[in-house]
Amino acid sequence: MFIALFILIQLISYNSILFCQIENTDNNIIELKEYIDLRFKELEKRINIQFEQITKSTALSLVQLNDRFANTNEWRNALNDIIVGSAKAKDVESNIKLIRDEFVSITSVIRDDVQGLQLSRATLEGKASQSSVVIGYVISTLGIMIGIVNVLLFILLKKHVKQ
Repeated sequence: MFIALFILIQLISYNSILFCQIENTDNNIIELKEYIDLRFKELEKRINIQFEQITKSTALSLVQLNDRFANTNEWRNALNDIIVGSAKAKDVESNIKLIRDEFVSITSVIRDDVQGLQLSRATLEGKASQSSVVIGYVISTLGIMIGIVNVLLFILLKKHVKQ
């Protein structure tokens, strides 16, 4: 019985809530149903405004995100260019090393050829000096012979003068 009384009180209060009158901000008296409808419409307007704001912010975020991805792609491309450039630089360095090695080998061959030519020139100059030496020997031999002849003449003439 207590439960039935409780349910009856609940039903009465529920019906009274549905048919009660409320004074709105304009001091007009309106029924609860109209008040609830009015509140739902206001809530729906606020929700629509918030939805529009969220949509605008989402669009703005999407633009910013696309800009960020564009910057990221630009950085990625720059990094790839650097990596490819460093690979090319390594190829250039290896090519320079090969060219340097070839240069060293060619210059060593040229240096050996120049040394050979210098030795050949010195030999040829030595041969020219050898002919000068031979001429010098001949002249000195003639000088010695003239000297010996003079000594012999001096000795022979001294003997003739003493007699």
